[in-house]
Amino acid sequence: MLCILNPIYEIERYDFMNSTRRQLKQHARNMLNPNFGFFAALIFPSFILAFLSSINGNIVFKRVMYSNTSFSVWMGSDSVSTLIDIIGYLLITSVALVCLDLVRGKRSCEHGIEQSTTIFHNGNYFMGALIIGFLRIMWQFFWSLLLIFPGIIKQLAYSQAIYIYKDAVDSGHRMKYWDAITKSRHLMNGHKWELFVIQLSFLGWFIISVLTFSIADFWVQPYYRLTLANFYQKLITDPDNK
Repeated sequence: MLCILNPIYEIERYDFMNSTRRQLKQHARNMLNPNFGFFAALIFPSFILAFLSSINGNIVFKRVMYSNTSFSVWMGSDSVSTLIDIIGYLLITSVALVCLDLVRGKRSCEHGIEQSTTIFHNGNYFMGALIIGFLRIMWQFFWSLLLIFPGIIKQLAYSQAIYIYKDAVDSGHRMKYWDAITKSRHLMNGHKWELFVIQLSFLGWFIISVLTFSIADFWVQPYYRLTLANFYQKLITDPDNK
């Protein structure tokens, strides 16, 4: 089943390049709202991981409070927490990649849970997400040692790396992980503030998500990921970025 989409925003005719922030978000809502059931299923596995992570953290806290071996409790739980965090990161990255295909009209809005694990069915996606994610964290950490602002700037600069790597994989082009990050830096030249404003515009939605114990994430996360996919599509359709 193809995604239900208002004819005004048909993929083939949508002008990504000239879209404003409001239009990118409107296009995301226009795809999300009629297909909410699919997107809720798409986000469900990552929601469960986030829920398990919060439970694990609460259990560890209680065990530390009532244990005489608090250090060993923390160390023993650390591997479990790390594993949950890594799987959660991979699942939300998988959602991001699926959303990019959706805004391009390359996927159908069905079998949401199955599509949420796309990254585990493609070895290139899987390794790319792991290594690029590690490189991003490492370099953002190093830059953050200087001041918090350089870390934020680098987070924005590296933000498109996984999309770039996905496109290289899909086109059959072998790209080094670091090259994807380098290309992201070049692609984001002059666009970091634009992305920062987009991310900031979701602050209210993230607060609502917290207040609803993450239940709102079933709508907020797909909305956010679709908007970011639209933003990437805007970047690569700009002739100045060719």
